[in-house]
Amino acid sequence: MVIYFNDQPAEPAKSGTLADLLRLMGREASRTVVTVNGGFVPPSDYKKFKVPDGARVAARELLDGG
Repeated sequence: MVIYFNDQPAEPAKSGTLADLLRLMGREASRTVVTVNGGFVPPSDYKKFKVPDGARVAARELLDGG
């Protein structure tokens, strides 16, 4: 199984969840906005959302400032 994380091939997390994938990729889930195959995934779903085989995951970290 292969997924694409920010356009780069990546191995999925063993659990298959988006939350574990973000942790594996060094991202802080509470500061990251994610789309999977072009669709927004709400942060409240990260722990239960299973990333499908071949998915394209785009993750962008929120910036501090004002």
